[in-house]
Amino acid sequence: MEPGEHYLHAPRSGLFEPLFVLGQDVKAGRLAGHLYDQEEPWREPEPLYFEGDGLVVCVRTFALAEPGDCRVHLADALRA
Repeated sequence: MEPGEHYLHAPRSGLFEPLFVLGQDVKAGRLAGHLYDQEEPWREPEPLYFEGDGLVVCVRTFALAEPGDCRVHLADALRA
């Protein structure tokens, strides 16, 4: 796994709603989910995007997120 591109971190506190399933192949730039603000629920959710291609191997769903919390891990084929 490449540092950075295979991890999706919460930029701020909120509730993360994923728009993918465990085991799904995803591409960079694809919408990964939304981060909802609990202190200002009327605020539009913040879209979070995948930065790399890979297979979703771990996801922390519907849990409160703090800034910097990892929400998703991706795996990629080994490169020779």
